[in-house]
Amino acid sequence: MDESSIISLATNLMDALLIGAAVWMAIAVAKLRLGGALSSSVNRIVLGAGVLGVAHVVETLSLQHGMDEHVNELLHRGIILVGFVALTLGIQSLVGAFGKTKA
Repeated sequence: MDESSIISLATNLMDALLIGAAVWMAIAVAKLRLGGALSSSVNRIVLGAGVLGVAHVVETLSLQHGMDEHVNELLHRGIILVGFVALTLGIQSLVGAFGKTKA
């Protein structure tokens, strides 16, 4: 096995782990049977984590199928931004649900 195929295998394994972690999070949250503002907040956080995992899979597949590297990086960053927006909204909802923190 040459160096590039080892790197490719490692990349694919890490992508699978990211998606697996996001699926595990979704299953764990579903089992909690949360309600109200807490449910909405946690769901947004899990969605953000899932989007971050998908961003890396899209990046890997795009490069493997010949997408221009610069376009791929722009797409990757756009998807990452969406994931962070979801995470931020989820955390902001948690803060709103539990009141303001003391500084």
